[in-house]
Amino acid sequence: MPQNGAVNVSVETDLGRTAGICEADNFGQSVYMSTDPANLWSGYLGTTDLDFFELGTLQNNTTYYWQIDTFCTDIVFMGDMWEFTTVVPEPTTLLLLGLGAAMVRTRQDSQRWLLTLSPSTISD
Repeated sequence: MPQNGAVNVSVETDLGRTAGICEADNFGQSVYMSTDPANLWSGYLGTTDLDFFELGTLQNNTTYYWQIDTFCTDIVFMGDMWEFTTVVPEPTTLLLLGLGAAMVRTRQDSQRWLLTLSPSTISD
C-alpha cells in the first residue's frame, strides 16, 4: 500500500488499507484509481473483500490518485483520496562496438554489461 504522497513507488505495487471499520466477516471495499484527480470516479477498478487490490504493472514516472471506500451491510465509509508517483526508469548506458554489436547497462546494475548483437552480425 503506497502511503499518501509516496514517490519512487514500484510499478508492481498493489493498493491496500488497514481494515477495522467493520466486523471482519461483514465488509467489502470499492477501489478507484486514476491519473486525473478530477475523474477519480471514472477509474472504478472493482470491489474486494481483501485488504489489498492487485493492480498489475503501472506506468513509470506517473502520479496516480486512489481511494478505497469501505461498505458494511448498508453503510459506506468513504475513504480519502491519496496519491503516489511511480519510479522514474533508470537511464541506460549504450556502448556501440560496431558491426551491429553493442554493450548495454543500466545505472541500477552498473557492474553488469549485456552484449547484444543485431541479426545481421550473426552468420552461418
